Amino acid sequence: MLDSIEDQSFTKRHGKLFELMLRKHEGEPFALVATKGEEGEDKELIINALSPIAKKYGRTLEPVNNEQLKTNSIPEGIKHIPIFHYGLSGINNLEGMYSVIWFMHAYYYHPTTIRDEVFKKHGRKIGKAEKVSEIFQELIPSTKIKEYEVYRYSEDIVNLELTHGSEADMKQMEGRFPREDSIFKTIYRTHSVNIKPLPNRLYTSWKDLFLKEFHQVITGDEFLQEFSPKEPAKKLCRKQEILQWIRDNAMGKSFTTKDILQQVKIDKKNMRNKYLNEFEKSGYLDSEIQGQTKHFKLKDWVKVLLDRNEPHEERGKESYKIIL
Repeated sequence: MLDSIEDQSFTKRHGKLFELMLRKHEGEPFALVATKGEEGEDKELIINALSPIAKKYGRTLEPVNNEQLKTNSIPEGIKHIPIFHYGLSGINNLEGMYSVIWFMHAYYYHPTTIRDEVFKKHGRKIGKAEKVSEIFQELIPSTKIKEYEVYRYSEDIVNLELTHGSEADMKQMEGRFPREDSIFKTIYRTHSVNIKPLPNRLYTSWKDLFLKEFHQVITGDEFLQEFSPKEPAKKLCRKQEILQWIRDNAMGKSFTTKDILQQVKIDKKNMRNKYLNEFEKSGYLDSEIQGQTKHFKLKDWVKVLLDRNEPHEERGKESYKIIL
């Protein structure tokens, strides 16, 4: 993840997520958890990358150290957002301080550390970790199975070292924030470590995360930008063209494939199967059969979003939730 700070992918993903969180949770005390690096360089990279966004919303990012914890002078999370790191000692009392916590990435021991610990405890030499698919669960089971790639070793004894090592450190750090139940908390995890408590919602793509979790605070133009072509030279991709037609012509009424084909030139079968049916599967459209013709209509939340010119907040009441 930190390597992506050097290119545009960090800005498009983590940077955009940070801005949407600041919009959605305006005025709420916010904390961020990351890795420190050998001399604190990882935190500095993150601060340098996210500070321009924080500044837009009148906030600053500040690294937390042991001295601040000793003197009880850690940032309050509203004007000054603290960045904690895994393995930070002395975090004993965060009661009532933060209502939004973002665990930006996972915490992994260096492979050499894992190998050394296994050899020291069990006298076993081990090979390299490999990426494998692991099923993730939501608090309320969904019909769609969600899988992420994680690093695992071929020997169970090594995976046990992971569970008792870096993963245990992550659980301990996260557990320090919701120790008390006096204030509602929203926890965001943008890592692929499968830990409890289970999240309320899981997203398998950044686009789904942006559009569905933050639909209350993004504009219609921002919605369309999520369908931008990967090649910068292209003006509009086909999905944007279709959504723009719906925005201009069918915000409050149903439409058919034939209606769009009058202006968007594409094969009828592709229009229906590749685009409109896919929009329906993604949760952007509803449909019903009238006679022998399938009619589509924008979902209410997408209609509200496309009609919005300025970001604003529509808060809903929920209990403790975690979003991955």
